[in-house]
Amino acid sequence: MRLHRPLDNVFPEDVYHPERALRYDRLPELPFDRKKSGDCRVLRLQLALQPELAGKKLLALSDLHFNGREADYRKIAALRDLVIAEKCDGILLAGDGIGEAASLDAFPAAFAELTREVSFAAASPGNWEQCKSWISQKTWRDLYRRAGFDYLVNEGKNYGGLFIAGCADLHLGVPRAVPVPENCGGAILLAHSADAVVYTDDADSLRKYRLAVTGHFHGGQVKMPFLPPFFLPSWYGNRFASGFFRRRGLPLEMMVLRGAGELSFPHRFNCPREIALIELI
Repeated sequence: MRLHRPLDNVFPEDVYHPERALRYDRLPELPFDRKKSGDCRVLRLQLALQPELAGKKLLALSDLHFNGREADYRKIAALRDLVIAEKCDGILLAGDGIGEAASLDAFPAAFAELTREVSFAAASPGNWEQCKSWISQKTWRDLYRRAGFDYLVNEGKNYGGLFIAGCADLHLGVPRAVPVPENCGGAILLAHSADAVVYTDDADSLRKYRLAVTGHFHGGQVKMPFLPPFFLPSWYGNRFASGFFRRRGLPLEMMVLRGAGELSFPHRFNCPREIALIELI
């Protein structure tokens, strides 16, 4: 039995904003390492923020869909090896760290093996968290705290001058980009999907953010060569399937990761799993 709520009639009434989506221009694909981390391709991004943050390195990921399988533990071990080898300072998780509710008991200890290697870890909710509506926000915060993460839902936290904010997912939630404090050297937004970033992009709400890290769509997961994905659960078609984007008129860039895992349909074709290493310069 699937312990996950169907996604009918769960979006905000004003979810669709095509005029905002058109503000985002696709940029060239990010470079990636020839060697994978486990079964994930490793993208590389250099992000220019204030000089005092230069040299810090972050691991960004989404959509692990941890379900207590042997493959999940192997993936976390590979991520831990990467974090140690790259001397990462922090981890950013843009939603769907979890899979089925039956795996919640094993989740904190499994992810603590990864997060104990960094100074900080921040996560935002995805649909696999938020659509389990019988689980309270307090319980989610506690689960993620025990896993080593700050669970950020329409809120942010300052990590030594780097402001990380997380917004609610569009499924059963209303995403908001919280104001960035004046004394920060840079700001990054965690949102489970590009659709959520578009939803928050009202007036000057994103003006002080430099990067948005998102996932959710898995790049379509199955993609025939030279053709768009067969299906993408986005309000904007295939526009934000995966890739790197710049918001016109702002210094904001957006990374749409293909995700580090999958669950409902455990197969991929021509659409590799991916994570990203972000070096602040």
